[in-house]
Amino acid sequence: MESERALDKLFTLPDSESQVRLRGAIDLVERDEDGTARVWDFKTQGTAHSKADTASNQQLATYQLALALEQDDGQPVDGAGFVYLRLDAGKNNPQPATRQQESVDIDTQLAHTADLVRIVGEEEFPAHPGAQCARCDFRDSCPAQGGQ
Repeated sequence: MESERALDKLFTLPDSESQVRLRGAIDLVERDEDGTARVWDFKTQGTAHSKADTASNQQLATYQLALALEQDDGQPVDGAGFVYLRLDAGKNNPQPATRQQESVDIDTQLAHTADLVRIVGEEEFPAHPGAQCARCDFRDSCPAQGGQ
């Protein structure tokens, strides 16, 4: 196990000359006997993400991407997850609650990252109306909310 693993990876996006730096820290990298890694992110919030939200969580997917790109040994990354330090796993189980994300396809995640870099570079920020709109800082200027 590796706790608080620092990441700092500069890489070139596929089908582009754009370079991106992923920088941050992973709370815990757990390895099994054959060296396969799993990323864990510790959360102190009082509620857990839903299973569906965890499955599509971009923070966890980006951690998997960064670790896969950084590893020199070619060992696979077999998913990621959240550990909720303030929530018990369930009845009679004092272990922290967890939610897990399956391993992501690295090429797909690279393509998604390239799309995000393009969107930011072109200052193109499409609206995605949903429950998050209630707490969005950009409601007044959002075209989906009648703003300009």
